Amino acid sequence: MKLIKKQLTGKSYSVVNKYAGYDNYLAVDWSQSTMAIAMIRAPYEKRIRVTEHPSSLKQLQQLLKSLSGKTIIVLEESSPAHWLFVNLYDYAAKVVICDPYQNRLLTQGPKTDPIDAQKLCTLLYNGMLKETYHAKTEEFELRKHISAYTDLVKRGVKLQNQKKAFLGQDGLSKKTRNLSKADKVSTRFILDQLETNIQLYQKQKEEYEELFKGLCKKNKTLKNLMSIPGIGIIGAVSILGIVVDVMRFDSVGRFLAYAGLVCHIMQSGGKTYGRRRGRYSRVLKQVFKVAAMTCITTENELSALYKHLLGRGVSPHNARHAIARYVARVTFGILKTGKPYTSKKTEVKVKK
Repeated sequence: MKLIKKQLTGKSYSVVNKYAGYDNYLAVDWSQSTMAIAMIRAPYEKRIRVTEHPSSLKQLQQLLKSLSGKTIIVLEESSPAHWLFVNLYDYAAKVVICDPYQNRLLTQGPKTDPIDAQKLCTLLYNGMLKETYHAKTEEFELRKHISAYTDLVKRGVKLQNQKKAFLGQDGLSKKTRNLSKADKVSTRFILDQLETNIQLYQKQKEEYEELFKGLCKKNKTLKNLMSIPGIGIIGAVSILGIVVDVMRFDSVGRFLAYAGLVCHIMQSGGKTYGRRRGRYSRVLKQVFKVAAMTCITTENELSALYKHLLGRGVSPHNARHAIARYVARVTFGILKTGKPYTSKKTEVKVKK
């Protein structure tokens, strides 16, 4: 029977292992008491060697220093991850901090530190890890300020809600200043404690805001970000602290996905099954959403654009989301070019 070979046509995809080309692949499962180290020496030896030692940064640095050739080392994102990144940065060609939520292989079968290190090393060698961003720059230190400020605001909101709830138990308004009207001794005591904590929260919040004002006066990038409509001091510091280096995003689409302003398509067999939102920065999304609300409630070019979108029949929700995406695109451009925002005619793509 004559065989007929048919040539298949269609889209071709190439996947590149971005961790290829190293001589030594190390994975470390770090804990407070022990560290498990798995190593592959490439390209001739694929066998994984796994050892376990008491946790010692100095010993780990000596091991990296003793290896010949290019070395890449991976650790999972955790509380001491950035500390390890900074202290191992000069001892390896590349230090990778990976996202533990993506390492589903580690949840299969038995789980010990040596086994986890071995699986991490396998994933690293095959380029199957999702890397989280770390850097040794001053801008990266802003993340600590933003994280602490966000936690402070959450605690302050919780305290104010508790005060409102306790006042409501006695039929009092949250605007009540004379706490003696509360007829229960226990309620007065709790309200006094809450009021003290709220005053402390307000004082600490003002201190953070003063710190951020000082940073905005000195940093040119923060000044450029504040030129965007709707972006204030807190928003500018939050953006720079979260993004740090915009060049780590290949395109504006990836930046929008990181900010939680676009969804991923779900498609299989030529059929579309809707969209889903990936993991994103909640702080960054909140900044752009607040910026959009600020823009549409004040007189500026974006508020005029918002009204224009409503006139075209776009729903208020989609119109606000379009403004938020526009502000995010402008932010991406400013971070990339290093130039401040200039007012011009705006065109926004909207999904109805």
